[in-house]
Amino acid sequence: MRPKDELPIQNHQPLSDPSSLQAESIPELVHQFHVQQVQLHLQNEELRQSQETLAEVYDHYSQLYDFSPSGYLTLTAEGIIEEANLRFCTMVGVHRELILNRPLFNFVAPQDWERLRQHWANVLDVRTTQTCKLRILPRTGDPLVMHMESMPMSDRQKPIIHIQSAILDITLMEQSEQKVRESQRQMQQTGTHLMTAHEDERRRIARDLHDDYCQRLAALMVELGLLPKRQPGPWSNPVQQLEPIKRKLSTLLADLRDLSHGLHPDQITSVALEQALRGYLAEFMERTTIETTFRADSPASELPPAIKTCLYRVTQEGLTNIEKHARAKQVSVCITQRSNCVELLIKDNGRGFDPELVQGTYHLGLTSIRERVEQLGGIVTITSASACGTTLFIRIPTGVT
Repeated sequence: MRPKDELPIQNHQPLSDPSSLQAESIPELVHQFHVQQVQLHLQNEELRQSQETLAEVYDHYSQLYDFSPSGYLTLTAEGIIEEANLRFCTMVGVHRELILNRPLFNFVAPQDWERLRQHWANVLDVRTTQTCKLRILPRTGDPLVMHMESMPMSDRQKPIIHIQSAILDITLMEQSEQKVRESQRQMQQTGTHLMTAHEDERRRIARDLHDDYCQRLAALMVELGLLPKRQPGPWSNPVQQLEPIKRKLSTLLADLRDLSHGLHPDQITSVALEQALRGYLAEFMERTTIETTFRADSPASELPPAIKTCLYRVTQEGLTNIEKHARAKQVSVCITQRSNCVELLIKDNGRGFDPELVQGTYHLGLTSIRERVEQLGGIVTITSASACGTTLFIRIPTGVT
């Protein structure tokens, strides 16, 4: 017999055993199964849609990462490239497989290595975004100037610091800035040369006025003062007595008029350029005995006063240089007006020179010519060689089409 307090042992069947289920419970279980099946199907659909969305986002991110205007790099603290986008690979002209796991120093100009080391040290020490400028060496071509911006990045699973860098090609910007700085430097030099030339011209004019015109006036005054002593009595024929002084005054007046004309030829704005140049060339040939020829095509329209003055001054400066330096026997000047520009050609058969090596007043004269023409958007071309003469070609746009 069993003890009184001992309960009888019952054999329990697991719920999964169909024999333990009652008939009325089966429909409810089937319903629950269908509900769970529908929920599982919905969850699978949501998971599939999430995976598709994630794949689209990943593709979009990959395109933004690879084809960004900037190169992106993930570096170790030692500067080893762990990741690189296609833009950086294009910059250096190397396939991505040949870039990964290599030091960034391999692609940086050696003279910028110390700057790059200091840049990384600042990133790791300060733990903030740092910038620097360095030169990248592509596989072919000239070095590229890059703006680098780097920030520290911690690994989520391991306490390792990486460096994330964005690199932007600023080569064209750097070249443009260099050209601007060079233009400013040239403008300063040109301004200095022109100021020197102007001062030299003022000194020359002052010297001419003092040594020539003032002396001639002083001589005339002395001669007038001596007239009463030479002719103490009544003058029988005053006109005859004063005729020599009159001739000298006429000559002096003509010379002063020529000086004034050379300083500021106002008639250029009121007469045709061809007429003004013919008059100047005639005076030049008479003064220097250099055989001078002139040819001008019939202008299609009247030139603006600024261009007329520029061409006159350039001709004046060019012939002055020929007179002083070229030792030429013949000079030809040609003006050609086209549909949208005007051209000036001055040729001589003098001794020639090297335009890159000229110094002194010749250099200042050429500088003045370039300055005048470039202010009007024109170009200056000088062709010369030793013992082969010189050709000065000017083209200035007229804005007429």
